[in-house]
Amino acid sequence: KSIHQKEREKLDKLKDELEKNTRAEEKSNEKIAEDKRAVTRAQEDLATNDNDQKDATAAITLQQAEVTRARAGNADVYKAANKSLEEQQDAKKKLQVRAEDLHKKIDGWNNEIATEGRNVAAARQAQAQNTDAITKQKLLIKDLETKLKAVR
Repeated sequence: KSIHQKEREKLDKLKDELEKNTRAEEKSNEKIAEDKRAVTRAQEDLATNDNDQKDATAAITLQQAEVTRARAGNADVYKAANKSLEEQQDAKKKLQVRAEDLHKKIDGWNNEIATEGRNVAAARQAQAQNTDAITKQKLLIKDLETKLKAVR
């Protein structure tokens, strides 16, 4: 292979690297957007969950009063009221666990967003370096072509 061909191959390789870095940046940007949408949905779910917990707390308070009233009366009514109270408390606990899970997921997505942000910065830096190297390589090839024409 001639020097000219080798230099053209180097240029093609640099262009391929630039394309690879561009795709990496696009992929990271897509992941960031996806994670931001997930965080938004989770925050909306958390708001709903918070309202549900408040409703559950109010229902538990009412049911506790019912259990207190039933304690003095029929044993079956008391058992039923107490069972209902326990079910409501379990339901609230599930809401709390769900909220914790959402917070953990949000933290995970935020970590991914930060990581992908760093990946975007690295890809942009690599693109800038590739672009500079491509420019230099094109100048080198042009210089070689000029010298080859002078020799012929």
